[in-house]
Amino acid sequence: MKMKELLLLLALATFSRADAEPMFSPEPGSPLRKTLMNTLRQPIMKALNQSVIFKIDWLQVKDGWAFIRGQPFQPGGQPVDYGITPYQDAIFAGVFDDGFCALLQWQEDKRWQVVVYAIGATDVVYAPWPKKYGAPRELFDLSRKKP
Repeated sequence: MKMKELLLLLALATFSRADAEPMFSPEPGSPLRKTLMNTLRQPIMKALNQSVIFKIDWLQVKDGWAFIRGQPFQPGGQPVDYGITPYQDAIFAGVFDDGFCALLQWQEDKRWQVVVYAIGATDVVYAPWPKKYGAPRELFDLSRKKP
């Protein structure tokens, strides 16, 4: 490789890292966090056939992507009634974990969109999401400091 090409590649790599936004966790009550929760709430409510609020265990945002893990509850803090959901059979079979994870992406029309979500997964269902959807891998690194 010629020296000029090597310097160009090095410069491009440096600029792409410098332009990347740092990963962060929106504070509870912040406008961004409220927007993310409200965007996610619609498909989760539809899937569970009931109104929900969230207890968030992990929320990170980076470069127009957000990864969220937590548990749904009914308003008022009561547990979700899974008896009225399609997940009842999985619960009975012992292959259901009372949690969710979701990946959201910022769209050009200035709104967040749910790309994919999972409810009740008993494994690390989100492991392929960085490669499959192009989201930053560090969003999914739960070994980092908890938000």
